[in-house]
Amino acid sequence: MTALLHPRGSPDGIGWQGVYFDHHQKGGMCIAWHSPQIGRLECEKHRCVNPKTGSPGTTYPRRRKGSGQYTHMCKKPGISPFKGVCDKQGYCDNSGAPQVCQKQQVLHINHMSRSAGVLVLKRSSCLNGKCSVFKSGLCIDLRKNVWSSTINDSLGKGVNLVSISHGMLTQAKEFGWQAKASLKKHYNKLPAKYRCSDHRHTEMIKPTWPATSQEKCYTATCAKTKDAALARFAIFNF
Repeated sequence: MTALLHPRGSPDGIGWQGVYFDHHQKGGMCIAWHSPQIGRLECEKHRCVNPKTGSPGTTYPRRRKGSGQYTHMCKKPGISPFKGVCDKQGYCDNSGAPQVCQKQQVLHINHMSRSAGVLVLKRSSCLNGKCSVFKSGLCIDLRKNVWSSTINDSLGKGVNLVSISHGMLTQAKEFGWQAKASLKKHYNKLPAKYRCSDHRHTEMIKPTWPATSQEKCYTATCAKTKDAALARFAIFNF
C-alpha cells in the first residue's frame, strides 16, 4: 500500500506518523497508533462561530506559553458545533463545509496469531446528502508475541482458555507502539517478512487451569493461523 502524505506530515492512510485529523482547537494534527484516541469516532467541528449569524467568532489561546498557546478556545457567545449539522431547534450549519468523521483502530482478530494485528482507518465525508467513504488498512506481523493469546474471548462452551479479554486496550496500545516503530524503520514499506501470512504461525492455546499447563495446538492437525485472510475480512467490514 502506498500512503499519500498530507501537508501536515501524516499519511492519508496507514503510516508510522499516524492519521491526520483537523482538530477545531489544535488545528491539523496526527493521531498516533498508540494514542488514547484510538477507537474513538472523531468528527470535525468549527473552531468558533456566532450561533446567530454563522460567521467566525473570536478565539484565544489556552495558555500564553508552552503547547497550550497553540490550543485555541472559543469566546462566548461563540460555539464550536459539528460541521454539516443542522438542528432546527438550535444551530444550523450553512457554511457549506462537509461533515467529516473518522475512526482508526488497532485490532487483533479472534484466532489471529499473537504477533499479528491490523491498523485500520475509515473516514466519511458527507455534503448535501451525498457521502463518500475512504478506508485503509494494513496487517502487520511483528514476528514476536505482543498479544497474550490468539483467542480474544474464550467465555462460552467448553474449557476456558487464556484470552486477551480484559487486556485488549493495553495490548492494543503496545502493538500500536511497536507497529509504529516498525513502519518508521522501513519508511512505511514493510518487507515481506513483516506482512501477514496464512501459512506462517500455528495457532496455539493455553487453558486457564492448571496454572502449569503449556500451550498446545488449537486443532488436532495444528492448523496455521489465517492472519492475512482475517485481516482482509476485518478491513472490509470495518
